[in-house]
Amino acid sequence: MQRGWPGNAFWHSCKTTFRKIMSCTIPMFRRLWLYFPRRTHALTYRLLLQVGNKMYGRTLDWVQRVPFGLYIKHGPGKFVPRGEGPALKLVEQYTKVVAPRLIDLLTTESKTYLVMTRIPGIPLQEAIQSFSYAERSQLAADIRGCVSQFRQIPNPNDAAICSADGGPTFDYRLEDPAGPFDSEEAFNKHVIFRKSLRSAIHDHRHKIFFSHADFSPTNILVERGKLSGIVDFGCAGFYPEYWEYAKGIYGHFGLETAWPGSLSDAFSGLYKDELAAEKLLWENGNSF
Repeated sequence: MQRGWPGNAFWHSCKTTFRKIMSCTIPMFRRLWLYFPRRTHALTYRLLLQVGNKMYGRTLDWVQRVPFGLYIKHGPGKFVPRGEGPALKLVEQYTKVVAPRLIDLLTTESKTYLVMTRIPGIPLQEAIQSFSYAERSQLAADIRGCVSQFRQIPNPNDAAICSADGGPTFDYRLEDPAGPFDSEEAFNKHVIFRKSLRSAIHDHRHKIFFSHADFSPTNILVERGKLSGIVDFGCAGFYPEYWEYAKGIYGHFGLETAWPGSLSDAFSGLYKDELAAEKLLWENGNSF
């Protein structure tokens, strides 16, 4: 399955072992870092952002790779959703999904800094066309396993549908921020902007689960033909069970079938009616 993928297998194994060792030190480092003053944190992050920009260049205005195997998401609140830090904490506490580990969440008068660990790999969108059918099948199985773990995360909040910290959802599909919502029916009233677009499936009561809510080939990382991690939990929160699949499909249907096909396999072909209802809403203008 890995035939044709570049890189030395021994070196890859060494890097994997090193990453595992480093991940074990994260809790200790976080505890030690908390003893330093907030001002020291802010000054350190500004310095790291400058160094990271010179070393790695800038991909996005609000996300920067920096030294020591870290990334910093920074800027006003709209660039650093309030629920992203709590979401990362929940994922670390309740799952074994490979995702960024939260180092610090610091809010100053003008800016928020979300400091997290870097996940190895490249975005799936850069590699999926090179995947064999066997690799795509394994990718779907691995994503299915991640979703299963996400669904084991308990909702610690009073609201049913909300961000990870119980506040409004941050989701471009919902013209954020939206909610929080006490029920799926309240959620549907927000989503369905015209009665004629209500589908029969909207009368079905779905279970509410923790969801990444932004599955996209840009947020799924792969390495040597395998899933290596999931990043960008800015939209994460508690949503109806179909939301993870429907959001992952949005913008990726049409002639290109590799990603929609893999995601459908990951969800075992479920939620076709829900996807059809969502497409009807998207096509009539209620989309991000």
